[in-house]
Amino acid sequence: MDDINLIPYEIRIREENYKKRIMYFTWSFVLIIFIAVITYLPIFLKNRAQNETSIIETEIAELSYIKNELESLKLQKERIQSTIEFFNDINKDNISSSDIINELSAMIPSDITVLEYNSTRDLINLDCTSKNQQSIAVFLSKLESSEKLHNVYISDIDSRYNNSQYNFSLYFNTVKTEEEQ
Repeated sequence: MDDINLIPYEIRIREENYKKRIMYFTWSFVLIIFIAVITYLPIFLKNRAQNETSIIETEIAELSYIKNELESLKLQKERIQSTIEFFNDINKDNISSSDIINELSAMIPSDITVLEYNSTRDLINLDCTSKNQQSIAVFLSKLESSEKLHNVYISDIDSRYNNSQYNFSLYFNTVKTEEEQ
């Protein structure tokens, strides 16, 4: 049997047109969304990348400040270590002043008076007076026999008060010179 169509032709065309309009509207909406995504997605990604770049640049600036501070601290550390090494070298090579004074006080004859004691890093100067030359010779001999004192010499001997007092200056090192080592 042949199919009988009970729906009038106009209603069917209206329904088909309605379905076509819904389909056109749906596709138009999808196409507009697609165009919007294609248009605005690169802008969104560009802004996001710029924000991330600015955050990274800020972090780099903070880290470069820390890096500069670290370099400054390293330089200070090197200077301090250099100073410590300098003083350690001095202490390693030199004998303490109290050891020298103790040794000198044991060597000085009773008629010699030390007027002035000057010391630098490795050189000591004594300005002294004595009542006779023999005491000066004994004192010089004791200084030369010391293991802690080196390069002992007298710069000059002046006699005062009709040869009753002799003024003299002694110089010696507390560190062995390169020639002696």
